[in-house]
Amino acid sequence: MAGPHSGALPSDQTSRFIQFGSWIEGCYGDANRAAHTHANVTAVPGAAAHASTLVLKLPKQQQQLASAKPIDRVVIQEDQAFGQRILAWNVTTDTGVVPGGGRSIGNKRILLWNATESAGAAQLVLNVLGAKAPAVIRNFAAYRECPSG
Repeated sequence: MAGPHSGALPSDQTSRFIQFGSWIEGCYGDANRAAHTHANVTAVPGAAAHASTLVLKLPKQQQQLASAKPIDRVVIQEDQAFGQRILAWNVTTDTGVVPGGGRSIGNKRILLWNATESAGAAQLVLNVLGAKAPAVIRNFAAYRECPSG
């Protein structure tokens, strides 16, 4: 049995960590990812300084198959090699829904919403509404509902 200072976890706790890791992989692993992109965001003509957008096209099966799990989350990562630049943002769908937004993204932001909000959407748009300098996004990815368990 592991002592309190050995650094080893008791086996019952280890198995729970393994289960939790499997659940996280089920939620955010490649198998559950619906779509992803990364790029410098595109400047919006005539908008405020450094306002920009990044479009994420969703797979056609998302819109057509009733059996496909709906998208209910995105992961957004700002490239921190350039510092934290984004001061305000939101995510919208091409159907006019705004699932959420915030003031900063930082290293990684997970935005969750009710899956019915994105039903029928063909794309999600990351709108950078304000930034200190042009935003650089490492990852903008949409995920389906997590498996239960």
